Amino acid sequence: MTVSNNLEELKQEYQKKEQKRSTFVVKLAGLVVGVVLIAWFLSNANINEIWQQISSVGFKFIVLILIMFLSFYVDTVGWKLCFPVRISTVSVFELFLIRLSGESLAQINPTNVIAGDTMKAVLLRRKGVGYTSSIVSLTVYRFISILAVATFIIAGIVVFFDYIGVFATKQTICIVIACFILFNIGMFYRIQSRKGIFSLIIPLFQALSGRSGRMDKTIEKLREIDSELSDFFRAKKLNFIGAYVYSLLHRLPEVFEYYVIFSFLDMDVSMLSCLAVSVGVTVFKALGSFIPGQLGIEEYGNKVMLDFIKVTGSSTWLSVSILRRSRQLVWIILGIAAFFIIAKRTGKSDVDDDAGE
Repeated sequence: MTVSNNLEELKQEYQKKEQKRSTFVVKLAGLVVGVVLIAWFLSNANINEIWQQISSVGFKFIVLILIMFLSFYVDTVGWKLCFPVRISTVSVFELFLIRLSGESLAQINPTNVIAGDTMKAVLLRRKGVGYTSSIVSLTVYRFISILAVATFIIAGIVVFFDYIGVFATKQTICIVIACFILFNIGMFYRIQSRKGIFSLIIPLFQALSGRSGRMDKTIEKLREIDSELSDFFRAKKLNFIGAYVYSLLHRLPEVFEYYVIFSFLDMDVSMLSCLAVSVGVTVFKALGSFIPGQLGIEEYGNKVMLDFIKVTGSSTWLSVSILRRSRQLVWIILGIAAFFIIAKRTGKSDVDDDAGE
C-alpha cells in the first residue's frame, strides 16, 4: 500500500512539473509572438507621423499619469474592503504602494498574477497582516473584479449594437442602465442563495472534460470560489457591494484616459466611443492574459477598436498604444520604487497565519 501511495505521489509530482513546464513554454511562446507583432507593427508604420503625434503631447503626458493614479487608488480602496477583518496596521496609501508593487511585478513576470499577489501577501505580512487574511482578500477582490469586468463588457456590447444602428443614443443609455440593474440583481441573488456565479460555466467545463476528468480540479476550484464569494457576501454585504462598485469605478478612468489621449491628438471622439474602445481592449487583454504584459495583444486590440470607431490616421492606433505603454512603464518604475519604500519602512515580521484576524 505504501509503495502504491509513493508511486501515486511521484506521478502527481511529475504531472505538476510537466504542467509548469508546459505553462512556461506557452507563456514564452506568447511573449515571442507579442514581440514579433510589435516589430511587425512598427516596420509597417509611419514613424515620422507617430513621432509628431507623440511630440505634440509633451508635458501633458503627466495628465495620463494622474488619471491612472486615480484608477489605482480607487482600486486599492475596493481591495481594502475585502479583508475578512479590519486591518488597522496598514493605511490606504500603504496598501496602494503594496498593490502598485505587486501589479508592477505581475506586468514583467511570466507568472503574472501569481507573482504579483504573492508579493502583496509577503509585504502585507511584513506589516503585521496574516497570510490567510491577505490571500482571502486578494481572492475575493480578484473575482469581484471579474464580475465588474463582466458588467463593463455588457455596457460595451450595448454600445456595439448602437454603432451598428440597432439603438438610438438615448435608447442606448437606458438599455445600458437596465442591463446593469438586471445583471446585478441576478448576480447578487445567485451569490446570496449560494447558487454561485461561476457554477454557470461548470457544465461547459464538464462537457469539454467528458469522461477524462481533466478539468476536475478546475471545476472544484470554481466551486470553492463560489463558496468563498457567498460566505463573504453573506457576512459582509456592504463591503462586497462597496468593493464591486469601486471595481467598476476603477474602470472609468481608463475610458477617460482614451478620451484625453484622443483630445491630445486633436481627434473628436465621444465618451461612448471611448467606452467601446476600453471594453474591446479589455476583452483582447483577457484573451491574451497568459502573455506577460499582454505585449502585442493590447496593441492589436487598440488597432481593431480604433478601426471600429472609425478613427482616421494610419498610425494613430500606434501613437495611442505608445502613450499608454509609456504611462504603464512609468507606473512599473514607480511600483519598483514603492517596493523599496515599503521594504525599508517594514522589518521582517514573524506573523502567524491568523495574525491581524
